[in-house]
Parts: sequence; structure tokens; C-alpha cells
Amino acid sequence: MLNFSRYLVSRARVTAALAITCIVVFGLEAIGSTSYDALLGTGRRLSPVLAFGVVFRPAIDAGEWWRLITAGFLHFGAIHLLLNLYALVYVGVALEPRFGSKRFAGIYLAALVGGNLAAYQFQSPQTFSAGASGAIMGMFGAMALIGLRYLSGRQQWIWLQSAVFPIVATLAFGFSQPNISNAAHIGGLLCGFVAASLLGVSPDWKRLLAAQQRATGAP
Repeated sequence: MLNFSRYLVSRARVTAALAITCIVVFGLEAIGSTSYDALLGTGRRLSPVLAFGVVFRPAIDAGEWWRLITAGFLHFGAIHLLLNLYALVYVGVALEPRFGSKRFAGIYLAALVGGNLAAYQFQSPQTFSAGASGAIMGMFGAMALIGLRYLSGRQQWIWLQSAVFPIVATLAFGFSQPNISNAAHIGGLLCGFVAASLLGVSPDWKRLLAAQQRATGAP
């Protein structure tokens, strides 16, 4: 556990910062809850912290544009948070060293805002959405890009499988549940893939990959 923590700090700093931010914000949600149970995600009304930051079209139309960002750090209950944290750390540990922290942060932000914009545009005006899953779907899109553009053979298959399976599973689950915003998932996925395509991987990792491919004779 200690070695993994050191890895996050040294090679996946943005991933660690995003995870910690989500945890701290969730703590504020729990403290601010009254009739809404932030731990279980149930109740008559949202906690004040959630209500202030979720994607809700009438509020955004009234000028509360920050919701397109803050919604990506808010979660409906402990299970929602823990599932997203697991996915975030999984994909972040794989991608941040390969894209570099600045590129990784840019891709994540593009996917987060893109997913929330899609939710704003396509979900019912009277519904609300929040969570990091749109941004995380964008990072799985970036993982697919690495497999398609930079790898070949068995490595390519492993990376594409690691990206496509959670993408398909998330979308399938979203289409089966009316209270999940698949608009945010699809928007985040597309924006993350496009941002990763434009930014590319870290030059250091690209050189390392080329050296490994020359050493193994891989194409």
C-alpha cells in the first residue's frame, strides 16, 4: 500500500489530486446533508453542496456555468463515489505516466466539461446529473487511442480490451437504468478520445516505447 501511494505521488500526481478532491467534496456533501442522505444517495432533497453544483439546465441557463465543472467532482452516495474512484485510479495509473501530468489533466478536463455539456444539452431539463464517470469515460477513450495509435500485436489487444470492456459495460448499464446520464458518458468518451488525439502522448514515453519496440523487433 505504501509503495502504491508513493507511485501515485511520484508518477500519477494529477490522478491522486483528483481522487482526493472527490473524497473531500463528498465529505462536504455528507456534512451539509439534512433530509438527503449523502452516504446512501437517498432522501427527499439533495444536500446543499450537491444542489449547488450538479448539472441542472435551468440553473446553468440562469448563469451558473460553473456547474459544468463542479458536477464532475460530486457524487450521489458512497457506492457512486467508490466505483468512480476505483475506475479513476485504474485508468489514471495506466495513462498519466504515458501522457504526462499536464496532458493527462487537459484530457480529463476536456472529457469532464464535454460530458457535462452533453448532459446539459440532451438530458431532460428537469433532471440533474453529477459524477466523475463522464471524465473517466474520456480517459478510457484515451486508453483506446493508445492501443490504436501507438501499440501493436499483443500489447494493442490488451490495451483495447482494457478500454473497450469498461466502456461497453458502462454504456450498457446506463441504458438499462433511467436515472443514469448516458449523455454524459458518451460526451465524455468522445471528448476524451479527441483531446487525446490532439495532445498526443508524452515525448519521453514515445521515445521509450520506440526503444522497446526496436529492442523486441516489434513493428
